[in-house]
This record gives sequence, C-alpha cells and structure tokens, in this order.
Amino acid sequence: MNIHFLNEKRFDTAMLLAVLLILVIPVGLANFYMGYYLGESPCTLCWFERFGMIAVGMLGLFMVVYGPKIKYIVSVFFCGAFGVYMALRHFFLWVPGDIGSGQAGSMFGAHTYTWGIFVYWAVVMVMAFVLLFLDRKSALMDDISEKRNVIKPLSPFGKVVVGLTFIVVLSNGFQALFTNGLPPNSGKHFPDRWTMDLTYAKERMQAGIWSRLTKPWSFTGNNKVTEPMLAGVSEPKELSFNSNPEDGAIKNLGAPVKLINKKTLPFKADGIYGEGNAAGLSYNPKLKEFGVCNNRGGVYFTDDNLEKVKDRAVIDVSNGHDTHWTADCSYVGDKLFITAWNKMLLSIEHAPEAKTQKEKYQEWSTFRDTTGKLKMTWFWDYPFIITDRARLAYVTTMAADKDHDGYYMISLPNKAAKRPVLLKVDANDRKLSEEAYLGIDPTLLKDGRNINDYYVTGLVSLPDGKLLGYSMQYNTLLKIDPQSKKIISAYPMPKELNKAHSLTIKGTSLYALGRENGKDVIYEMELPQS
Repeated sequence: MNIHFLNEKRFDTAMLLAVLLILVIPVGLANFYMGYYLGESPCTLCWFERFGMIAVGMLGLFMVVYGPKIKYIVSVFFCGAFGVYMALRHFFLWVPGDIGSGQAGSMFGAHTYTWGIFVYWAVVMVMAFVLLFLDRKSALMDDISEKRNVIKPLSPFGKVVVGLTFIVVLSNGFQALFTNGLPPNSGKHFPDRWTMDLTYAKERMQAGIWSRLTKPWSFTGNNKVTEPMLAGVSEPKELSFNSNPEDGAIKNLGAPVKLINKKTLPFKADGIYGEGNAAGLSYNPKLKEFGVCNNRGGVYFTDDNLEKVKDRAVIDVSNGHDTHWTADCSYVGDKLFITAWNKMLLSIEHAPEAKTQKEKYQEWSTFRDTTGKLKMTWFWDYPFIITDRARLAYVTTMAADKDHDGYYMISLPNKAAKRPVLLKVDANDRKLSEEAYLGIDPTLLKDGRNINDYYVTGLVSLPDGKLLGYSMQYNTLLKIDPQSKKIISAYPMPKELNKAHSLTIKGTSLYALGRENGKDVIYEMELPQS
C-alpha cells in the first residue's frame, strides 16, 4: 500500500485548507464576531495565542508559495510549541474553578482560550501527517532539502485564502491598536470591552507586562511560594521565628504552659530509603498506643510510654500520588490519618496478618517494608484535598475532631496566601467540608496588629471540641473555637521548645515533637488552665 500520496498539488490544497481551519476561521470568528459584534477584547494571553495561530497560518502560506522548506517546517513546530504553552498556561489559570466557570465567552461549550489547546494540537498532527504522506518522488523533496528555489503561482483557491488571511491579520492589527495601543503598551489581564472611542480606550493602554521580566523566573509563576518549615527536612532560611510570646499580636495571655519532661525519641523514625525524621505524633487512648509518622512515609506504632515499637511500616510514597513530604498524623477512630504538606491524605490501620494472595499483594504494593498486621485503609486511593482559600498554602498539621468524623488542618501563611485558614475534612468521603480564614476575638488583639504571622505547626482537639494550635512564631499556644473559627485565648509555651511541631494529648498531658541536635525530641507539658 502506497501511503505517499501527497503530490505537489494535493500538498498545496492540504496546506490551504489547514490555513483556513487554523488561522482564518478561528481567529476570524474571534476577531469579527466576538470582537466587533460582541465587544469582547482579548486579554494578554489571548493575544499570544492569536499571534501563534497567525504565525502558523503565514508559514503555511509560505510553504504553498515557496515549498515546504525545512526552515518553515521547523518554525511551524516551534510556533505550535509556543501556542500549546500559552494555551495551557491560560487554561490552568481557570481550570480550578467550578464547572462552567472561566473567562469571557465560550463556543460549543468551551471557553475560547481552551480552543487554543485543540488548535495547536491540530497543528502538530497536521504537520506530522503531511510529512508522513508526502510523495517521496515529487519535487517537494527538493524543496525540503532546499535544492529547489522557486516561487509558485497561486491557484484561485489559494488567492481566496491569501485574501481572507490578509483581511483577518489586518483586522486583528486594527483591533489590537485600539485595545492595547502602540508599543510599548501591551494587553491587560482583565480587558474591558472593545471600542474605537479613545476617551475610554486610552485608559486601558498600559505597559505593565514588561515589569514581569524583572521578577524571579519560575515554572510556577506567581504561584511560587517559600517551602514551609518542616523540622529536619525543610527549614528555609527565609523563615525566621521570634520565640517571645509577648511580641505577638495577642494580648492578655493566659498562664504559661509548664514543661513536665523532655526526652529524645527512643527509636530512629526513618522513612523510605532511610530518609527523614519524625513529623507527626498522635495518641489513641482506646488502643493505648502512640502513632508516629515520619516525613518520608515511615509509620511507627509504640506502646503507651513511647518506648517500644510494636508495629511499623514504610509507605511506598515514591509511587502513586505525589505526597512529597508527609507532615503530621492524627488518629481518626482507630485509623491513623496522615497528611502530606500538599494536603494529600493517607490512612493506615491495624489489620490481621496478610494471608491470601490478594492481601499479600496489597501489602507488598503499598509498603516498602512492614512488620505485618498493618494495611492502608483505602489501598492506593490517596485523596487530595481541594481547597479555595488555602489553595496556595501548605499545611503541616492535622487533628481529629472530637467526634472523629473528620479532621482539622490550619494552613501556613506565605506571600501568596497571607492569612491562615482553618480547614475541616469529612472522614467518610475525604472531601473538604469547611473552610474559613482563622479569626480572633477582637478583645485579644493589640491595636494595629493581626494574626497573619502566627505559624501553626501543631494542632490537637480537646474533649470539649475546642482546638489547641501551637504557633512556632511567638512560641504561643492558641485555643481555637472551630465553630466560630476564632482564637479565643492564648498561652506562652515553655522556652525549652525547639522547632516544636505536632501536638497530641494523653490524659492531662500535652505532647509535642521537637528537633534538637539532629534528633527527634518529645516534650511533655501540662495542659493549659482556662
């Protein structure tokens, strides 16, 4: 079967049709119908997508007139890559929104900027198929190798396509002039409607886009934030902490919390590949055991005194969803829930020894190492918690609520998400059920201050449903009412605490993890007196 059927005439026809479908029709509709008729102006990224389509279309016409020279073919792929990048960048600004949300109008159920993904995908596919089906014996091969240099006359159909292309390109230039103005002016993130009335049009002409060149470059753009404090593995130099509770924004502090005992964790809490250290601590009074999670997937179950390890496992965090660093743990019922700092959720529980082939496979599949009699609650289903207010913030805390039907987390503030957020996740469907910015009783706040710099690295529930959160900034224990989402009191913590994180309660004692001289430390303290 001869698949090389694209001779010179068929190739030219195919290229002209591609120019119609890639440049003239989509860019023409966007320009004339959505621009002039509906008054919709393109944003900066929309213009970039249009420029790419125009460049691809012009290269298609060059190949019709001058032949498919290698420089044109390569340029098409470069333009396709540019267009895919711009379309994806635009699309992912809006994809986190709810169904139907997006920017400006839509066509056939998809917003116009998402069509760029399809158009540029079509560019790559069309070019690949054209090259695959070229007649190897035609003069086109001489064009590719640049052995032939001719200017070919246009067919009547070609003249129509060139004419339409000229109109569309010229019209887009006209629209761009009244939308953006002359260089160095550029487009806007949220453009207002298109108009030729310079009384209003000139108000939106600005050169703000060029200031982006002065910013630090990152694949994540404005989403780049400092990694959070995770003692032992992530301790960014940009983060510095004031350990004096009196310097915080909260006044009328309660009685200082007293230290009862301090000891080094009696075992090395390793994770996968022997990496990491202890990240989370939780006590289960029913099972009379502590659960300790390592920040690289290690999980340890100890006796009532945190001395002897009864069971352990190392979760295979290298496969499946990206957990990056596991950050804290809390018993929800008899299951030890574990959160990664990107809000990924894992759960491990005690189970009978694996006996069937299926059970043995699941154990091998989820654990790199185990003493046995443990299993992942949902096998390989590691839910990721989708938030809104805390979308650009990490978490390193979790605490089961008093009824054990869910758990709380508090986000860590950063330059992109400046306010701490209190989150609650339902334990049954493992989805977000509550989300609110953490507030404070106004009578506790010093004049002109706010709580945005408090940095909560430990969290635990009290029997009455209130929460205790430890802030590494100002070394302060915060009592939080999850119903009102407000801090209702605060207490100075012992000066001996170092890089304290994760809280749990056993009896009348409050426990915290810490990190000193490269070792995990357990602090036992008295519960604060209300």
